[in-house]
Amino acid sequence: MKKTSETSAEDIFNKALTESEKVENVMVDFSLVQEVKVPEVDQPIKVEQQDTTYLQNDPLEFITELHSPYGQFTLLYTNDQLYSDESEGTYKEISNDELNQLPEHIQNQRHLHVLLDHFAEFKDQFEIKRDDQQFVLSLSGNGEDFQSYVKNQIETSALGSSELPIEESELKINEVNININIDQESYEVASISTDFDSEIHYDDQSTITQKIERTYYDYNQQTKEIPEVD
Repeated sequence: MKKTSETSAEDIFNKALTESEKVENVMVDFSLVQEVKVPEVDQPIKVEQQDTTYLQNDPLEFITELHSPYGQFTLLYTNDQLYSDESEGTYKEISNDELNQLPEHIQNQRHLHVLLDHFAEFKDQFEIKRDDQQFVLSLSGNGEDFQSYVKNQIETSALGSSELPIEESELKINEVNININIDQESYEVASISTDFDSEIHYDDQSTITQKIERTYYDYNQQTKEIPEVD
């Protein structure tokens, strides 16, 4: 049944959040561009990262095809351990510290319920648009209310960024944008895009910008099988 125009953005967000708890598995395409500018370095420090991930919930397990500054990998996460796929049926435990951040990043930046929960404190600020099939929830903001959110985005998005020496109170948030596309019938999330522009208070020449695109599909289709690893 088509949802009426009186449905509020907060109602839609809450229904999508509830629906996300029912997701057993899903595919997600993820792309990130992050740029850090500091006075000591002539050129901006730019990080680009993409992956296609089969994400399984309860417990969290995944298979991902990752393209990152550290290389291209097929990675498996199962039984609280990250493995690289060396060849068919052969897996090797990952010992790289940066890559071992990936499970936390997958959970924070791709896992739907966790991600939507990050946005919940702003749910009364979303505006709503509609097309024939989707609700589009949009939020634009700035200022201290978004410091904690942006710090979490920095620490749990790009591999290696958790090492950046940033205190929440030092962040000046110039702009934050969040856009969530939600199916009007099922309330399944089709896509989430986030971006921000920030400065460091103690040095206004230092900036951090980030843009992430996420596309969700094949809900509960068991597109891939998580293998058992001895």
